[in-house]
Amino acid sequence: MNAISPVSYALYSGDETIYLPQELEGLKKKELSAVSAQSYAVKHIKDLRYLIIKGKIETTGWDYYCFAPYDSLYRNMKRLQRLFLFIVLINIALSIVMTKIMMRPLITHFDILAKKIQAFGNDHFELIDVPYSYKDRRDEIGLIHQQFDAMADKIRMLIRENYDSKLLAKEAQLKALEMQINPHFLYNTLQIINWRAKVLHDEQISVMTESLGKLLRITLSESNEDSSLGQELELVQYYLNIQKLRFDEELFYETNVPEYLLHSYLPKFILQPLVENAVRYGLEDESEGCHIRIRAEKSQAQLAITVENTGSVFEEDLLKKLLAKEITPRGFGIGILNVNSRLEIAFGSRYSMEFTNQNGYAAIHITIPFQEVGRER
Repeated sequence: MNAISPVSYALYSGDETIYLPQELEGLKKKELSAVSAQSYAVKHIKDLRYLIIKGKIETTGWDYYCFAPYDSLYRNMKRLQRLFLFIVLINIALSIVMTKIMMRPLITHFDILAKKIQAFGNDHFELIDVPYSYKDRRDEIGLIHQQFDAMADKIRMLIRENYDSKLLAKEAQLKALEMQINPHFLYNTLQIINWRAKVLHDEQISVMTESLGKLLRITLSESNEDSSLGQELELVQYYLNIQKLRFDEELFYETNVPEYLLHSYLPKFILQPLVENAVRYGLEDESEGCHIRIRAEKSQAQLAITVENTGSVFEEDLLKKLLAKEITPRGFGIGILNVNSRLEIAFGSRYSMEFTNQNGYAAIHITIPFQEVGRER
């Protein structure tokens, strides 16, 4: 950058020249009339342009004129303008670079979140491993990742529970299909045997075949929506009719269920497996006899059912040990797990099944929400 030319001054007292620099020699005040009217002006003097500013010295009353080389000032102003523009552009570029540097960590974490969402959104609901743990972060990014992970875990749990429920229902359906080996032929054959037993006046065979036929009819029925406590008790009655012919006076059975509870909802095959276990462990293990009692009562919005029998004893924390696989389920254990699974599918967490030993009876206590058959559960 070139040095700025020095500023010159001229002094006038009225129209008389008091001082005039050498480069302006011969300049008359009247030639500065344009400056006198405006206090400043740009004027050509001896082929050079000057920025001229007029002032007055109060103590002497003299007029002074300041002469600054205009072209030199203009060039320097242009240089300053370009320098200012260059500095502004540099600042903008630096701001962009710094913004990118500062935003990079944020963008990285949001990219990770986007990848997690994309992976979870496929058909397999995958949770990918990421190279960073957000568990201990308390800022907004950490909270977003934590909430997404919690939501994803809950969705996967619900999907798994739904899948397990469907799988269990499918297995039950397959078991039923295994039992349905030409069921109509079997049922019709039992009806013929029953008819023949009545003709021959053989009451025991008639009762057995009739009970077995009705037992099969209920068991092989495809409808589960109308299952009720009354139907379950009917199923138990047919089963015990057959067992009674086998064990005669060693088996005693009674129920204490109010009539208004017979239409309360109860999933299929809840009571019969429990009664079957009572017969098996109360009579088949060389015990002297078995007394089976089934009781039911309604308390507020809950239906409480108790199946109890003499001749056997429940192990402490039996269901808990079966679920934890501390006990290998065989026969009796499988029946309990099956009943527990059916109750869980039907009622979720709104049921309970407890095992107690009191007053010589091994008792199973089931508590479920009370609901009449046909009403929405």
